[in-house]
Amino acid sequence: MELLYQFSTSTAFASRIIRILTCSEFSHCDLVLPEGLLGVSGSDKSIKDPGGVIIRPFNAWPYLHPPKIARVQCSDDVARKTTDFVKSQIGKPFDKQALRAFLRDRAGIPDAGRDWRDPSKWFCSEVQVRGLEVGGLFSYPLIQPKDVISPQALLLYLNPFMPPDNIREFTDA
Repeated sequence: MELLYQFSTSTAFASRIIRILTCSEFSHCDLVLPEGLLGVSGSDKSIKDPGGVIIRPFNAWPYLHPPKIARVQCSDDVARKTTDFVKSQIGKPFDKQALRAFLRDRAGIPDAGRDWRDPSKWFCSEVQVRGLEVGGLFSYPLIQPKDVISPQALLLYLNPFMPPDNIREFTDA
């Protein structure tokens, strides 16, 4: 079984800020489902997106570059539990505190005790990592020394579970 995660960056100003603050080519990630992209973002009036955790249509935003898909190899049970968890978060709001945490991190200011696992609100990569934890993908506890998880950090967590040809899609220019 595979879980598919789309990594993208849009033409939006906020996307550029997230990429700068996280030192990444990606500003966003979603779990790819047959019916659309399951993830969380801030509201965007230009595409009539209310924000929060929802299933968005494919190509929801004007992308700066074509998105890349990470193929995560896992058992059917892990895929089901992961997807069920992320779906159970539909309706939760976007966590604006994550953006402040990225800024604090870049400025070298110690974290403020923000809990990236707080189920009351989410940042895109954090709900995905939490889903993978709840789903049982990782056979070990995750060590996250910071109070925020970026899309780039999610990609690093996924790396051991991706097939080599898929990894090359992210590393080859």
